[in-house]
Amino acid sequence: MLDRPRHEDLIRQIRQAGARVRLFADGDVAMAIAACLPESPIDMLLGTGGSTEAVLAAAALRCLGGEILCRWKPSDDRQRAALRALGARDAKKIFSARDLAKSDYVTFTATGVIGGPLTDGVVFQEQSIITHSVVMSSRPRMLRFIKTSHLLET
Repeated sequence: MLDRPRHEDLIRQIRQAGARVRLFADGDVAMAIAACLPESPIDMLLGTGGSTEAVLAAAALRCLGGEILCRWKPSDDRQRAALRALGARDAKKIFSARDLAKSDYVTFTATGVIGGPLTDGVVFQEQSIITHSVVMSSRPRMLRFIKTSHLLET
């Protein structure tokens, strides 16, 4: 769960129910993906995040056979007005991964800048720069991790 003051009550309720909570400062898209990987210790992601991150996570989860359930949570009148201007009639509507990434042919690609649960970060060496990327698709269902050496001019 994102380590934010807005989640304090939710964290307390989860812990009172006997479950463990892992807090992280950022990287909610990577954590959503990690929840779909069999070797990951993360079972689910819960909390309030951004709509851009929800769409990115939905695309990745469609590739992995995962699911996301989310809804708008405007924090002020300006955001509520923006939703109305976009034609959002039901601010409490629940959106699924398919609602956010509609195609049957979805791809997701990311390259790590800093290390995280999905990729290692960029490594600078004397004659090269190493990057770590993840590429996935829904059809065919594929998950690929790529390590690339970018050779520097000498």
